[in-house]
Amino acid sequence: MNPLFDDLFAGPGVFICQETAQAEPGQRAGRFWSSLWNGILKVFGL
Repeated sequence: MNPLFDDLFAGPGVFICQETAQAEPGQRAGRFWSSLWNGILKVFGL
């Protein structure tokens, strides 16, 4: 039986981890153009 997590933490503190699924190549390109367009609109105050 394998453990769910392989990490061991000891002592005071907080550990936060966020994992996301990897995007497909088409999704990455769409996100790039969307971010670029949003940046252009912000420059002009729209």
